[in-house]
Amino acid sequence: MDQLVLKENELMLVSDELGDIPEGRRRLGLYYRDTRYLSIFDLTINSQRPRLMASSSQQNYACDIQLASPTIQLPNGNAARARTISINRSRFLKDGLQERITIHNYNPFPVPLELTLVFGSDFWDIFEVRGLEREKRGTITQPVFADSRLNFSYSGLDGLKRSTEIVFDTAPSKWEIEGATRLLVQRPSTFLPEARDVARMTLVRPPSATVTWNLELEPMKPLSLTFHISVAEGEPVTKVTPKVTTFEHGLAGLRQSYQDWLGQCTKIETDNQCFNRILERSVLDLRLLMEQTPQGQVPAAGIPWFCCLFGPDSLITSLQTLMLNPNIAIHTLRHLAKHQGTKVDPRRDEEPGKIVHEMRKGELARTGEIPHSAYYGSVDATPLFLILFAETMKWLDDDDLFREILPAAKLALEWMNRYGDIDGDGYLEYLSRSTGGIGEPGWQDSRGAISHHDGTPVAPPIALVEVQGYAYRAMKEMAELLERKGENELAHSLTQRALALKESFNRDFWLEDQRYFAHALDSQKKAVESASSSVGHCLFHPPHQRRDGLRLGHPHLKQPSP
Repeated sequence: MDQLVLKENELMLVSDELGDIPEGRRRLGLYYRDTRYLSIFDLTINSQRPRLMASSSQQNYACDIQLASPTIQLPNGNAARARTISINRSRFLKDGLQERITIHNYNPFPVPLELTLVFGSDFWDIFEVRGLEREKRGTITQPVFADSRLNFSYSGLDGLKRSTEIVFDTAPSKWEIEGATRLLVQRPSTFLPEARDVARMTLVRPPSATVTWNLELEPMKPLSLTFHISVAEGEPVTKVTPKVTTFEHGLAGLRQSYQDWLGQCTKIETDNQCFNRILERSVLDLRLLMEQTPQGQVPAAGIPWFCCLFGPDSLITSLQTLMLNPNIAIHTLRHLAKHQGTKVDPRRDEEPGKIVHEMRKGELARTGEIPHSAYYGSVDATPLFLILFAETMKWLDDDDLFREILPAAKLALEWMNRYGDIDGDGYLEYLSRSTGGIGEPGWQDSRGAISHHDGTPVAPPIALVEVQGYAYRAMKEMAELLERKGENELAHSLTQRALALKESFNRDFWLEDQRYFAHALDSQKKAVESASSSVGHCLFHPPHQRRDGLRLGHPHLKQPSP
């Protein structure tokens, strides 16, 4: 089934195509800071689901869903035929979720109608939604309804109280509160392999509330209901997420913010209108992924599971959009420099100078049940950070930015030399020490992704082919930048290290019989002969350096003409 997605800053809504979050649909929900604040959100007409006519979330910040009524039996024995009553759901995200339901009766007679909304909130951490089982959770309180306000709350094991509040502009005719239902079950944990099978109290159905309006629809006279859903972490809802003044005002503000974003970006036009629309769609989708940090807006990795900072993803996105909007790169560099590794912490795979892989803000990260409050598992984020820094300086040549980021860049270079090269052979390798992290910290981060022809896992430390390409470009470009800025000694050292890496790479990774480069080298420096697209990453060089790339530098490969 198609999904509708809205996102604004750290707030994200994933619903089905009718705009609902049916009970039991695991990935759907209203999310904020890695927590699901709404897990049930269902609309019915006279206890029936309406029929979908059309729906769209192409604007990213707003969504329109056009529904039609099922057949409605009338008290006099007659019926209002199906699709004679229009139900339009219009919504947007700004300081919460604002929705307006407009109902239009196209029959020549009045129609009594019962409109019902069911809300429920399990306050699951995003990792629970993805499948992680917990031995214990915090406490969900009974929903409270008063003064046209419906409130759900949860006291987490991290000491934070999280709450969801729905404010209705029209008081419902009736409401019903139902508490949580729990069942003791025994099941294995499939998310963290080292976790033992233990009895867990699994939440079967979260607390819910059913609110109903008994409406009398006059012919050809539209009727509207509006409500606002606010979420809060640590503070009462009313203190941190004030209600939008009007539906139109909030929507206009969002529309203006997207126009401002387009105005900040390079405008690219062609004589092909279809291609122009694709370009604009891409720019707007990039705006959808942006999240505000103290260092500015940075791109999140993806929706719904990875709606947070990911070092490699944010860096590559920033690198690819320098021509579009260099502020993305500036903010990403500042944010990652701020959270650069400072100590040796095996549980987080943290080391001094290493660039963070993933930063989570949910209950599991805050309690330490997972290491992702700042997890440093990526082997490729650190050289990518250096590549982005050097490339950004080519575009901007901002001396203030250079001085600001240079200390972090030098620490990153030191990490590559001291910690990233585990056995001192000149290659960047990985050896994940975290029990709760990722087993394969390259871009192919699924467990077992790096294996021999027969499927045998490769013994770490592992030197991935693409990571050597990143390391080579990082050293070459940092050497060029540092030489330009007068740091000649370090620049010369990096140049020599890059040349040594190129020579050893072409010697150790090249498979003469197969005529391609190995996927990786294992702990014994034996080539992993599995064919992989990863080798293509070694072509990742600016046009003026293409001939000097690792792959094109191999003596057995024909060099391009000057």
